[in-house]
Amino acid sequence: MVTVSPERMNALVSTYRNVGEAVRGMRGTGRVPWGVPGIHCTNMFRKECFFLSQCRKGEVLTPPLSFDRLGQNFSPGSQKVIQYLKDAGRITRENWRDVVVLSASTLGDWFQCAEKWRREEARLEEEQGENFEQNVGTVFHAGVGALYEQMMENKGE
Repeated sequence: MVTVSPERMNALVSTYRNVGEAVRGMRGTGRVPWGVPGIHCTNMFRKECFFLSQCRKGEVLTPPLSFDRLGQNFSPGSQKVIQYLKDAGRITRENWRDVVVLSASTLGDWFQCAEKWRREEARLEEEQGENFEQNVGTVFHAGVGALYEQMMENKGE
């Protein structure tokens, strides 16, 4: 069992809310990119960002976001959350542009690079190749997705 102090929980909630507001604000400007290449383009595993070559060339991806694609490139757990919120009527065709879903990993992406976060949200192509860390993350997120699914099913009973 993990215990989190009220102060730490308040700080966490504030962080998520602040990043959500930043994402909505940047979306609202309609201007891209949201960041430029730099030292943050190589992660702790020395893997270069999937988008680095595009960013270096100055290619600016304009997100083809839509209500139906919302969260498509997020982790299985985040996808389950989005589907639940759609089914519950909390995410609608009228308000979907204001929706920001942040898991621990997507929050990490945001802090690494806002442009990476923006491009991940809109990405159509898949990364080439696999690595150990990616496989661990994929399995972990699939497990979290299954957990959310069970929790939602149990809530309906």
